[in-house]
Amino acid sequence: MTFGQKLKLLLKQRHMTQVELSKHLGLRDSSAVTNWIKDRYHPSYDNMERISQVLEKPVTYFAEPDDELDDTQLKGVQNLNELLRATLPAPRVVPVGVLGTVSAENFHLAVENTPDEYLPVLVEGSGAKKIFALKIKGSCMEPSAHDGDYAVVEEADYVDDGKLAVLRYNGGFTLKRVFRRDGFVELKPDNPKFKSLKIASDDLKVVGQVKLFCRKP
Repeated sequence: MTFGQKLKLLLKQRHMTQVELSKHLGLRDSSAVTNWIKDRYHPSYDNMERISQVLEKPVTYFAEPDDELDDTQLKGVQNLNELLRATLPAPRVVPVGVLGTVSAENFHLAVENTPDEYLPVLVEGSGAKKIFALKIKGSCMEPSAHDGDYAVVEEADYVDDGKLAVLRYNGGFTLKRVFRRDGFVELKPDNPKFKSLKIASDDLKVVGQVKLFCRKP
């Protein structure tokens, strides 16, 4: 389980809302908690300590299974911050290539094989999966993303229901939320002014899952 999945599970078990957790942590609103649960980024070390206290779980609980420490590593840990740095992926800024544009409204031929520009993006984890960016065209995904924003995408051939994905159909690409139905896939926009698309399951290919949206600095 990822950090976000574990946090979501703990909140459910304790019948605590994201707003309530935010208040316990002294945050202005619940947007940061929402981003943590969606694994867009991890909390600071200070917030991790507070989360651990509020939810009554040791900090090591939030380490992903393949990040667990062995006895030798644990022996060298002297304080909570060192433990957190040892268990949580270190965020780093990397240049992510922009592979053209993607329509948020319909399917268009716009994704390219080589980047025409790069974005500085803060990422976490091992970096084993390919990450790329696409410039969004259209207002179909507002308010989540606007025309001209960039979608940072992690290469994948499957996404869970409700997740944002870049999809391919008949050689064209689009950006939508994925919901699987009986025999077809419903692609839903975030903007209620636009209608969903319904595509036969066998004809649709997932290219990648959207990890975050950003604007070029």
